[in-house]
Amino acid sequence: MNHIVKRIGPARLAAFASLEIPMSAFLTPLVVYIPAFYAGEMGLGLTTVGIIFGLAKLWDIVTDPIAGIITERFGPERGRWRFWLLLSLPLMMIGVYKVFFPPGQVEWTYFASWMLILYVGWTLLTISHISWGVELSDDYHERSRIAAFRQFAALVGGLVVVFIPVLSDQFAGVSESGRINFIGLFVLVALPVLMMATFFCTPVGHSRLDADHTYRWNDVLTILLRNPALRALLLGNVGVLLGIAAMSSVLLFYVESVLRLGEWATLAVVPMLFSGLLFLPLIRYLAVRIGKHRTFCLVLLFQILVQPLFLLIPAGNVHLTLPCFMLLGAINGAAVFLPQAMIADLKDIDTGSGQARTGVYVALLQSTSKVASALAVALMFLVLPLTGFDPGPQAQNDPQSLARLRSLIAGLPMACFALGLWGMRRYGRYHPATLSIGSRNHAGY
Repeated sequence: MNHIVKRIGPARLAAFASLEIPMSAFLTPLVVYIPAFYAGEMGLGLTTVGIIFGLAKLWDIVTDPIAGIITERFGPERGRWRFWLLLSLPLMMIGVYKVFFPPGQVEWTYFASWMLILYVGWTLLTISHISWGVELSDDYHERSRIAAFRQFAALVGGLVVVFIPVLSDQFAGVSESGRINFIGLFVLVALPVLMMATFFCTPVGHSRLDADHTYRWNDVLTILLRNPALRALLLGNVGVLLGIAAMSSVLLFYVESVLRLGEWATLAVVPMLFSGLLFLPLIRYLAVRIGKHRTFCLVLLFQILVQPLFLLIPAGNVHLTLPCFMLLGAINGAAVFLPQAMIADLKDIDTGSGQARTGVYVALLQSTSKVASALAVALMFLVLPLTGFDPGPQAQNDPQSLARLRSLIAGLPMACFALGLWGMRRYGRYHPATLSIGSRNHAGY
């Protein structure tokens, strides 16, 4: 067994977390910009893009558990997650190139096929990186620290993506397609560079392969059936990411057409992401003081209370929009950090079975995360036409359709966050075993 690191130095941990920058720079536009781009400028339409995202996530339901089992069964015992990270790179590179650099007007088959390939690479990348982080330490609070570093880097990546279109507008004649190209170029350059930084600066961690155990589909079912805390965590995670993705997928339509912010429309997204950076230290402090699931419940309750601000922000008022978006972005400080830290604690309980199934646990978390994110996009893009809203660049939407868009971006995510809160409260009913982990590491839950 490899050495289990008690505490990782900040420089090494920053190098490990830095891979989240291009990962977030890829994921943010995939939810915020790509759906609107292919539905509008590429001419595929809201319904077609919504269906493609929904089918892509159904595809993930199959590929994520398979990837979790495969990564547990194959690869070198030392540096196993490095091995799978490296294999994910070519799939990610070709997928990003094809999706972010479409050759003119494309058919739905082009978008659908390359999205499926891209998601396979994304599955291997995320499972490997998160699993590596889980196995870097077995300390209750160190895991929170590792996840918080990753969350910080992810928020930085999201901010970079928001500023890229703003900077690209400084060049004359840059179209929406050109902005998407600039984002894709950043991901294509940053991903291999920061992956190498992760490789050479991060400890290998502990990787416990059981040569006598063959991982099968029933391993996934057994874990789900025997672990009610895991089911509750996955339910809470689904609710949170459904809400965030539902909100993000129509946010550009909201700031451009409802709030009519003009040249400020792109920058209006910045406060939401920056808010996550501001709230992250407070959320980590609360996680140490009162426990992770209680902190998550508080964040979700706060998000539910501020969600109606979408109904109240007046059109054209930039000064009021920015602070409101700061409040509405609080959930970004917890959405990734807390579930990943909690899944590591639950995996420790399972380790008592004699088998280390890190990849399977992470695959279950990632599968629900990605399915929730894309299904939210599919749902919003299928419901949006019913409001009468037209996303076309020359469209003239009447006040009734804009009012329905306000209600949609406020109400549907609020319901999703309520589902997440219910899941986290259910998690609290099953957490005594997790409490023992926290107590063992001098922490209260």
